[in-house]
Amino acid sequence: MANIIVFILIILFLIIVVRVARVVTKGIQIEQELNESEQINKRLQEQIKMSEQRYKSLFDYHFDAVYSLDLKGRFTSANPVCEALSGYSPEELSGKNFSEIILNEDLEETVRIFHQTIKDGGSQQNKFRLKHKNGEIIHLHTTLIPIIIDGQTVGVYGVAKDITEQIKSQEMIQHLAYHDYLTGLPNRNMLESFLTSGTIAMENIAVLFIDLDRFKIVNDTLGHSMGDQLLKKVAETLKASLSDKDLIFRQGGDEFIVILKDADRKRADTAANVILDALSIPFKLNTTEVFTSPSIGISLSPEDGETVELLIKHADFAMYQAKKAGKKTYRFYSCIQHEGDFNPLTMEMELHKAIKRNELFLHYQPRVDLKTGNIVGVEALIRWNHAKWGMVSPTKFISIAEESGLINPIGEWVLRQACSQNKLWQERGFPPIVVSVNLSARQFSNVSIVSIVERVLNETGLAPKFLELEITESMTMDIEHTISTLHELKRLGVLISIDDFGTGFSSLNYLKEFPVDTLKIDQSFVRGLLNNNNGDTIVKTIISMTHHLQLKVVAEGIETEEQLVFLQEHHCDEGQGYFFSKPVFAEEFVQMWTRMEQFVGEYGIMQEPYWFGDDIPSGNHQVYLP
Repeated sequence: MANIIVFILIILFLIIVVRVARVVTKGIQIEQELNESEQINKRLQEQIKMSEQRYKSLFDYHFDAVYSLDLKGRFTSANPVCEALSGYSPEELSGKNFSEIILNEDLEETVRIFHQTIKDGGSQQNKFRLKHKNGEIIHLHTTLIPIIIDGQTVGVYGVAKDITEQIKSQEMIQHLAYHDYLTGLPNRNMLESFLTSGTIAMENIAVLFIDLDRFKIVNDTLGHSMGDQLLKKVAETLKASLSDKDLIFRQGGDEFIVILKDADRKRADTAANVILDALSIPFKLNTTEVFTSPSIGISLSPEDGETVELLIKHADFAMYQAKKAGKKTYRFYSCIQHEGDFNPLTMEMELHKAIKRNELFLHYQPRVDLKTGNIVGVEALIRWNHAKWGMVSPTKFISIAEESGLINPIGEWVLRQACSQNKLWQERGFPPIVVSVNLSARQFSNVSIVSIVERVLNETGLAPKFLELEITESMTMDIEHTISTLHELKRLGVLISIDDFGTGFSSLNYLKEFPVDTLKIDQSFVRGLLNNNNGDTIVKTIISMTHHLQLKVVAEGIETEEQLVFLQEHHCDEGQGYFFSKPVFAEEFVQMWTRMEQFVGEYGIMQEPYWFGDDIPSGNHQVYLP
């Protein structure tokens, strides 16, 4: 019995020991867990502290402005950069609504982006202008990020970058692209932008196309820097002479375009007179007084065109008419009188089609050796027989071809036709002669003129020595270009003559440097022969001077026997004119050629002059038939 009790007591003791052990173990576990929890909490506190420090470091030392806003847009925090950008300290910004420092023009969009960030819960970007505390305008690019706690948006973080210098650079590039660097006026790019965007309303506008007279002389004589000064002063004068609502553009070079808004003929007339008076007063450049004047062409909407492009083209044409009228004046496009039922634009459009329609053709006028009477050359002269208008005078269409640029393709066509015809005459067994082709000023200034001539000679097979290119004396004003181009042409082997000699202004000092072969005395001097002593003296002087330069001299416009005899007596080499023949078709020239050779062989050129043409020229002479 006692043993049983002892056993039971032992069992109870063991149970108590086990339970105590469990309790102790549990206590140890709990203590361990508490220790671990403390350590975890400590680590979390350290991490939070570190995160706060990192955030504060990022917040305080970020290169950009970093700030936070509450849901009403009030600043709750701001880093030091915010003060640098806005002029307001973080303390001054605290509680201030961002709308108070945003430029009014940008406020609506900025507020919209702010609410969009809160509503969508995503980041948003925006550009706006900030009003600095000192009144300066700062351009900012911002990124807004919602502040979300427990799934709720409680505010907005913002990061703002100063892009003021970038914007200024872009604006400067934009300005330079659309404004003339010299005068500051809107340039051709700006004008084209206006045209394509429809900025310029077409109702009741006037276009004034202005070109400065004598600008090239100023530029070449006084230098480009003085020319630039003159252009600046002209631009300033134009701005001072017109109202703020009028548009002024520098077209390029010495050309300006003025667009008058809400203008009728009277206002355009008044504006043109104001500009004429203002630009005709001498400009003082450094210590030099420079005189210039404008030639102005005017077109009006809607009578002169329904687009600005067309109005500019018509004003440009009217400006050329003002120059032809003596410069320092203006012309209305609508007042320019045209013969026939066409205007310059229509004529230009028809010229485009003339070659394809085979409406252009050449006449040839012979050039005669005044010693032997032999035909030694011909001058190729362009003619236009329009299907509806009939024969159109070269005096009408050549100037339009020049102004429009069509003279280049037309001139190349003339060159090719003349060379082909001369080669054909040679192949038919006629004595080789020289064909003369006139070059216009625009052709001569074309950088491709030498290659064009070379190509035409190669294509037609004509030897270069049988082609003569005629340039006018006025085309030799640009001495460097003239000498360079003439030498390049001479290297091809062609002949060069200066046409209408005595009517231009080229220096005789440079004439000896030009690689030319022939001078052609202008017909105005030949017509003046025997009428006054001055006319005789001029012609004799030109002949003598030309021979001293070892050049050939040709007299144009010979119409009477007396003129012919005078020229022969003073040893003029060659002549052409109605006394010998008017310009004729190629086949007519061939027939005339044979008859003339027969006539000269029988009578001699000094004995009995012979008329080979349909028209009897003025002057006292007799006509003999073979």
